[in-house]
Amino acid sequence: MEPQTAAEQTAADPSWFSQQWDLLWPYAPVVIAGALVGLAVFLLVWRPLRKLMGLNERLWNAQAFFGRAMLVTFVLGGMAPVIGTALPVERGASFMEYVWAVGGQLQYSVLYVALFLFGYSILLAVLAASLGRFRD
Repeated sequence: MEPQTAAEQTAADPSWFSQQWDLLWPYAPVVIAGALVGLAVFLLVWRPLRKLMGLNERLWNAQAFFGRAMLVTFVLGGMAPVIGTALPVERGASFMEYVWAVGGQLQYSVLYVALFLFGYSILLAVLAASLGRFRD
């Protein structure tokens, strides 16, 4: 009998999908929560930064670009620290152990998003200060 390709093997063995899901499901809440942390910070901060950029006529057209760049940076920054980590919870553990593990991983997401926010706000403040309140 000829060896099967990976696609043929997964199509023939539906338990492969359940095995992969068993490996990946503990990471789904961590990744989703990390993305939500980044999105929440973006929603809290974007309006004041947009007002700061609106003070200068030269930055009006750049608001959409800076907003999208900030959103992508914060969401990916919130997800980055939890992607390559392992949850220190054994299989069959109680629900609260998973909650504590997710919370422990989210501290790094919050740290990364705070660092990105710090750098991004400095970048926009320097940009706004260097261009001044000029109106054509």
